[in-house]
Amino acid sequence: MAAYKTLHLVFVKHITLDRYMIVESENDGGTPVLADYLSFHQHEALIRVKDVGSNVIYLLSPEQFRKSLIDTMMKQDPLIEEKLRLWFPFLWNEETGDDSGRYDSILRQLNELSEIYENSGKEK
Repeated sequence: MAAYKTLHLVFVKHITLDRYMIVESENDGGTPVLADYLSFHQHEALIRVKDVGSNVIYLLSPEQFRKSLIDTMMKQDPLIEEKLRLWFPFLWNEETGDDSGRYDSILRQLNELSEIYENSGKEK
């Protein structure tokens, strides 16, 4: 649940090595990327998100940012969860050899967020 409430699913279509376009889905030629909020882009109304599996940063419009939240996407298309499991099995503790170590940082962050969510409902 922590992943669904904090991560974004962005579909990136690479035009050249240093140019990309954010598209609606994989049907538009986009590659699925899990991204985490980073910050607002200085001097522009764009939002910077970081690919959780690499150090690549993408710029999204506020509308793209809102639509890309996994929780929001799942409300619009419940089948997206099945696709997420295929694309990013590490979210279900089903790592492949290629994923080993690549997603350690985001998994630690998600575990911490999960604990916060669980403890926020309990009285002290």
